[in-house]
Amino acid sequence: MSYEQHDGYTIHRNLHEKEESERAYRKILEELCDFVLLDKAPELIKTFGLEVTKFFNCRNFQQDHNLPDSYVRSPSNSRESKIVRKTGRTDIYLSETAREMAGENEAIYNILHNLYAKVTQIDTPLAFTNGLDQLCVKSYGCEENLPTLDCKMFESFGPPTCDKNPFHYFALYCFGACTNINIANRGQISILRNFDRHFTLLSKWMSPGGQFDQGRQRKGSIVTVFNNFNLNNVNNALKSHYLSRNESHLYLPLEWITVNLQIGELLVIDCRIPYKFHKNDNNIPAIYTTISLLPIPQDWKTSSRRTKLIKTITSGFVGDSSKRVLKGTNTNEYTWRKNNTAQYSLDKIVDTHNFSTHNKIIYGLDTSP
Repeated sequence: MSYEQHDGYTIHRNLHEKEESERAYRKILEELCDFVLLDKAPELIKTFGLEVTKFFNCRNFQQDHNLPDSYVRSPSNSRESKIVRKTGRTDIYLSETAREMAGENEAIYNILHNLYAKVTQIDTPLAFTNGLDQLCVKSYGCEENLPTLDCKMFESFGPPTCDKNPFHYFALYCFGACTNINIANRGQISILRNFDRHFTLLSKWMSPGGQFDQGRQRKGSIVTVFNNFNLNNVNNALKSHYLSRNESHLYLPLEWITVNLQIGELLVIDCRIPYKFHKNDNNIPAIYTTISLLPIPQDWKTSSRRTKLIKTITSGFVGDSSKRVLKGTNTNEYTWRKNNTAQYSLDKIVDTHNFSTHNKIIYGLDTSP
């Protein structure tokens, strides 16, 4: 394994053999096609190859090939697609391939464990204390999403062990993406460098009623989204602020940096750094997942968060459809797996008998040190 240190982020490479990563990418693509296209998946994959993912978000492609709306629309909310056009969010939390390659990967676990050990000064095991992560798919026809912070910008941070607004690292694993840098938009991620350096000041400026009033936190949301973000205006205000205080040496301009993650690579950034995913103008879908492993709290053994996590792993249902706990629900995935008697069946997903000790710890099934 190797890694590359940049200003504000790290990229970790060689987490898997190339052939293993390529095989996983193909398997996840097939799984997503089965989830979205159902009985039509085998025929459409055979006909279109990678181009089949145009059906996910490209309305014209769907109409040109007479695909009924009922396939791509969410059964639980007909106003949304199964794969959300802007964010790429899916209802897929329980993919075996994704979990094996990312969430259960011990090399990734060790990377995050070492980071949190430095922050907390305590050697604490990690687990999915705030719930599982879902797949993100940026396929042809998807849009660029708004700049996003993976935290509640206008609330105080708690320690990584808390459930309200824990300080944490945003870890993003890339299952596959187009590597042709001549294509400007291919579903890649960009991060806003130096935002963390001015975080306290910008939190005041961007809050509702503040100088810029651009940050929005929906009730119950764990992220902050920026509307009408104007980089030049913010940079000019930062520069004037530091010059007026004779602290020009503290002024570091904000700058969008595009991170060209490749198959099998892991990006880790401070949660105080905004990110955004680009739209995708080519046939190769970019597929990612976040990895929200966090240090377990002292009361983990008896906590309600652990109870909910175990329920998810053993039942296959994420969250609560009425209260939207953990990170939402996977109603569509659950129904699809429940009705699937083949390789993506629910029974196969919730079988924990052969879990390793490592997996039992990260899913809350084993609380021993």
